[in-house]
Amino acid sequence: MSCHRCESLCVAHPIRLPSDLRKALVVARSNLADGTIREVPRADPQTAQRPFSSVEINGPWDDVFSFHFECQSCGEHFTLTSENYHGKGGEWVSTSQGAK
Repeated sequence: MSCHRCESLCVAHPIRLPSDLRKALVVARSNLADGTIREVPRADPQTAQRPFSSVEINGPWDDVFSFHFECQSCGEHFTLTSENYHGKGGEWVSTSQGAK
């Protein structure tokens, strides 16, 4: 369940266009900077990827990525995924939104 710090992030935001991805990257980066969320590194070394902070807002982007975050106040989890190579898109989603 979200808290007052992260409730505005608890939306399902589909990524269909590069501009959608740029917006999601800006929102995630802003919330990382102000301490609302933190990146949760992948535990499995087979699926590890570079840190979110190295992703450029305007690209170039990796072919596929999946970043995980959590609210530093309540622990709500968020995922930003995108399949950029074929342009299939992705999404920003919170745990509570993904469960609906």
